[in-house]
Amino acid sequence: MTDESSTDQTEDQYASSSSMRHLLARAAFLPSLAYNLVMERVTGRQWFNRVDQTVILGALPFPSMTKELVDEHNVRGVISLNEDYELYFSNSSDDWLKSGVQFMQLSAVDFF
Repeated sequence: MTDESSTDQTEDQYASSSSMRHLLARAAFLPSLAYNLVMERVTGRQWFNRVDQTVILGALPFPSMTKELVDEHNVRGVISLNEDYELYFSNSSDDWLKSGVQFMQLSAVDFF
């Protein structure tokens, strides 16, 4: 086996493994979201928490939370570590801007 064919095989294995991780993460998203919604309702878990005077760390902000986040918590920027399909349940970048909030998305594979 040449070094070139070994490199090609390693790249193919990585691409296949990466595709599988993305597929598994996508399949796990909705059950995980449902689980977290239930846990918030039946336990003391909060959807978001203030880290300091300028940072709030939390789960996916639903559109129904926008007014509270902007008016009561003075949110002026959102950094999302969600993939595009996960943001289906959240505000779009334009929706955030209309609320006076800057939005940045840094895609990150969850779970796997």
